[in-house]
Amino acid sequence: MGLKPGHKQTEVGAIPDGWRVERLGDLLKYERPDPYIVKSSDYDGGAQTPVLTANKSFILGYTNENVGICRDIPAVIFDDFTTDSKYVDFPFKVKSSAIKILRCRSGATSLAFIHGKMLLSAFPVGEHKRHYISEYQELQLVVPGDQEQCAIAGALGAVDALLGALTRLIAKKRDLKQAAMQQLLTGQTRLPGFSGEWEVKCIKDIAPLQRGFDLPTSKIRNGPYPVVYSNGVLTHHSNFMVKGPGVVTGRSGTIGNVHFVEEDFWPHNTSLWVTSFKRNDPKFAFYLLLTIRLERFSTGSGVPTLNRNNVHTHRVGIPPSAEEQRAIAAALSDMDAELAALEQRLAKTRALKQGMMQELLTGRTRLV
Repeated sequence: MGLKPGHKQTEVGAIPDGWRVERLGDLLKYERPDPYIVKSSDYDGGAQTPVLTANKSFILGYTNENVGICRDIPAVIFDDFTTDSKYVDFPFKVKSSAIKILRCRSGATSLAFIHGKMLLSAFPVGEHKRHYISEYQELQLVVPGDQEQCAIAGALGAVDALLGALTRLIAKKRDLKQAAMQQLLTGQTRLPGFSGEWEVKCIKDIAPLQRGFDLPTSKIRNGPYPVVYSNGVLTHHSNFMVKGPGVVTGRSGTIGNVHFVEEDFWPHNTSLWVTSFKRNDPKFAFYLLLTIRLERFSTGSGVPTLNRNNVHTHRVGIPPSAEEQRAIAAALSDMDAELAALEQRLAKTRALKQGMMQELLTGRTRLV
């Protein structure tokens, strides 16, 4: 089979004309920073400088302590343990000796582009449990000329900016929803048109809980009805035990999650389900159980178990009318719907970026 037009043959296969094969070691240099000694008192939730360590997210916390800040940016942070890497364009500190800092050598134009190529490359398996960046100096990368590198990095950077904006917006919306739940579900803030004192009742008189039903994996038959475990819907079954809508929470294992189920369902024996809403709005009961932090009622040092008797005696206030309950539930449901739409948009944008990386960083698609 002949070469595609606009391509040439190299030791790594056919690559676009104008692109070249380079060793990672010829493109990037690395340094071992002196790890910063972090005391718990150094961390501050309102601080600006991230402290980086060897884990999936890299960011351990934030500090305002000025000692040890690395201001020579941009840089790529490389984790010797996992070969994960992160492009950073902000001042930072390093806590772990497993972190290496990578920067461009003279002649390499775009660190952002080279980092993108690293993300697409399969790093060779090292001989040791810990992988050292020095082992990957011979890794071959196919790169374009300087101008195209910068153009590709700019296009991907624009998508990164959108991802960052969406992530911040989602975090802000979550904070707003949390504040709204705290205000609306305690009566501190009332929706327009509602008044009157709230009633104080035990949970057993609002949404009593009961253990779910046994369903061995071997007995599950594929069907339309969700099976709700302690951590949510994990499968579907041909039969159901409870008419929807329903509210389910974890009884054993995962404690604290609360799930609202619209349709008929099977609550698994690892869960507790609300047997009666006592004329209360089901969605309101769902949000109410979310706010009382059910995990604090768990017992057992091994596998946590939720003691429903302790939950049943917990007292909370509820609105005097079902109409106000429904209005509160509707307001919070609208917030959940907005969050779900933003999460979906974030996922689509991430998928878009991944597709762009596969096309642009390999030369399959060229920018004009």
